[in-house]
Amino acid sequence: MGVSLLCLALLASCASGSGSRGTTGSLATSAVPTGGRLPPCGAAPLDVAFTMLGTKGEEHGDIAGVAPNGRVVRLTDDGASYDPDFTPDGSRIVFSSGSTFAPVSDTSGPTGLALYVMNADGSKRSRLTQGRSDFHPDVSPDGERVVFARQLNNNLEQGPQGTGLYVVNVDGRDVHPLIKGDPDGNEVKDWFPAWSPGGDRIAFVRETPPKPGSSVDAEAKDSIWLVDSDGSSPRQLVGGLRHVQMLSWSPDGRRLAYGIQVNRVDAPTYTVEVDHPTPKQVAGTALDPSWSADGQTLLYYQGRPVGGSLSGAPRIIRHNLTTGRDKVLDIGTANIGYLYFHYDIDAVPCRRR
Repeated sequence: MGVSLLCLALLASCASGSGSRGTTGSLATSAVPTGGRLPPCGAAPLDVAFTMLGTKGEEHGDIAGVAPNGRVVRLTDDGASYDPDFTPDGSRIVFSSGSTFAPVSDTSGPTGLALYVMNADGSKRSRLTQGRSDFHPDVSPDGERVVFARQLNNNLEQGPQGTGLYVVNVDGRDVHPLIKGDPDGNEVKDWFPAWSPGGDRIAFVRETPPKPGSSVDAEAKDSIWLVDSDGSSPRQLVGGLRHVQMLSWSPDGRRLAYGIQVNRVDAPTYTVEVDHPTPKQVAGTALDPSWSADGQTLLYYQGRPVGGSLSGAPRIIRHNLTTGRDKVLDIGTANIGYLYFHYDIDAVPCRRR
């Protein structure tokens, strides 16, 4: 999910390849750094991770990755894994999955989600949280904590489904709420959290439902918020939005990128300065933007309009913010599956050599 420093230098030349469940047999792992210095680009086992459909017969997601040599590797094979997010050194991936504790429906996917962590080759998978619906993980810049969204009401018959933000250590300990939702008591959904590059702030999306008595056509309103990493001083950055999809910090921590699903065929991407929050559209028909390491490009999914909707096979685009040009990245998934039209793409934080 949308880390601010991305290793994209090798993605343009990624070639098709094959993968197997769980491991490639050649991807090494290392300890998570705590000194704040990022590894050089290309030094981690993978450059990028994304969610895909395993075969034409599978309705839901699995996670795959692209190695520095261009090889595409399938990391899970359960039809119920999403939201990959790398640790700072790229050695591990935190993700959401329901495969090991909740039934997986062929039509609606997993009936529950928890957070898991695995090595970047798909091995040593372990569960981090015990919630029934935990998703949208984002690893802190020091690699020690994970912020995520948790559905607060797991019984659909008991009313609205509020969502709150929680934090957990990468070893699964000390799960605690980050923020206690709307002080006005609305059944809000706080989700899509993104840790700032400096680690002192967390951006997130707040969805507020229509007021009681509103028309049946009334839609929920989205806003972008900031909160200090200890949960203090929540403040709204941008309001009056609809259907915000993901957040990504620029490498210098001055801007946020986000996508908006305006309608079935229109999904533009915007950036906004944190200190001067006036949104600026930078791309069209894009989802899940992630900034490059030099701050010059955005990586995102792009759906292809088919029959009045964005139901065509999605692809991954690299958008140059200076020239406005797009480049389609051929990541060669034909032998292992198909890109999943979902908001799940992440690349390894790194520094150029």
